[in-house]
Amino acid sequence: AEDLRALVQERTTAEKASGMVIRATPYVWREPSAIPPRPWVYGRWFLRGTITGVVAPGGVGKSTMLAGTALALCTGRPLLGKQVWEGQKRVWLWNLEDDLDELSRSIQASAKHYGLTGADVADRLFVDSGMEGASLCTATEEDGFRLLVPVYDALLAELTDRRIDVLVVDPFVSSHEVEENANGKIDKIAKAWARVAKAANCAIVLVHHTSKAGS
Repeated sequence: AEDLRALVQERTTAEKASGMVIRATPYVWREPSAIPPRPWVYGRWFLRGTITGVVAPGGVGKSTMLAGTALALCTGRPLLGKQVWEGQKRVWLWNLEDDLDELSRSIQASAKHYGLTGADVADRLFVDSGMEGASLCTATEEDGFRLLVPVYDALLAELTDRRIDVLVVDPFVSSHEVEENANGKIDKIAKAWARVAKAANCAIVLVHHTSKAGS
């Protein structure tokens, strides 16, 4: 007991000297029935309030798959074998490397394959192209690493105003100006996206291209 009191006193003195206090938070016991289930949007892939990564080499069909995924979400139908939970969703596809014609090819080809019409999608699909001027930059290393907070704020406002359920950013690397291999900086960017997803109560999908050689 004496040793414990001495340890506590030593810690208190050190905290006062450093001005830093770290405390562990006791867990408050909860009834399992009172804990809400995970708010899945699409199968067990997309979850509200979080970010999801889609990772594969370039040129293997990620954008085509995501066009079909967007139509599945908008129609509320399991077109690709994944359940769309709680009905039709509002989806925002933001592609930063293809023009609108190329994006339309993927979307309309998927719609034709599944026999969908414009009425099936209605006003629930939003599409922007970086090649058509809808650029996006959320972080930069110019004059030191910075998260561009006004951009995240504007994204949150639009996601909220449009009641977007799923935002797809393709590819992630084109949405910032930071070295891809700077893990600490990419971690900060990803967490900023996660805060937007949480605040907007939507699922955000970040698409990442790996090397075609698999390295």
